[in-house]
Amino acid sequence: MLVTVENGKAIKVAGDPEHPPTSGALCAKVSRYTERTYHPDHVLTPLKRVGPKGKGSLKLLSWEQAIAEISARLRGIAERNPQAIVPYSYAGTMGLVQGERIAARFFHKLGASLLDRTICASAGATALK
Repeated sequence: MLVTVENGKAIKVAGDPEHPPTSGALCAKVSRYTERTYHPDHVLTPLKRVGPKGKGSLKLLSWEQAIAEISARLRGIAERNPQAIVPYSYAGTMGLVQGERIAARFFHKLGASLLDRTICASAGATALK
């Protein structure tokens, strides 16, 4: 991937035409990375739904509140049946730490069920290794 940076900010991403496996192709998600990252509606703080789904009723939570609520819910599920936790956590920014390692350790510690990512992610992980 080729990234154009101006004043410390990524302004464009493009596939590297010299990369043999992809010949410069990027998936739809990655090709719009800068647009999503810097979009004015990009959520930067925890929000909790307080009304019915689809109504847009959200309240702001602190990171501490969000982590406490999520951990309490996961702890309850893990105590009842850890395999009931389906660890969907995709790849963050595709780094080795954010992408697979921390999530895998976290869900393993809970005893969660196994989840293969997608064909795209599996191929990317193999290429990364």
